[in-house]
Amino acid sequence: MKLSKNAEKKIMANVKVLQDLLDPIEKSGTRIVFFEAPFDKDFMSSPASLFLRQALVGAFPPTKYGWIFPEGDQIYNTTDSIHLDKEGGIRFSNYMLNQLRINGWLSNI
Repeated sequence: MKLSKNAEKKIMANVKVLQDLLDPIEKSGTRIVFFEAPFDKDFMSSPASLFLRQALVGAFPPTKYGWIFPEGDQIYNTTDSIHLDKEGGIRFSNYMLNQLRINGWLSNI
């Protein structure tokens, strides 16, 4: 199932708003790091998720911005297909913290 042109337009408009909001923050010297938390695998591969991911990575390329994506080989359980359960939340938080450290995106933690 393909995403409607109207839905694509709305997503792109929201990405533009995000760019406008983040621009002054970035210009002030703040390092912006994006992340995608894992959620239900069917939702992660839905047309909306795929389009949104492509739009965000296109607008905020990994060559300029930090990105943390879920580990492809890890399985996370959710409480409702979107929100991680407690164990998954802790595990993904630790993974994110490790990625922030490995990539030098943390200075004082």
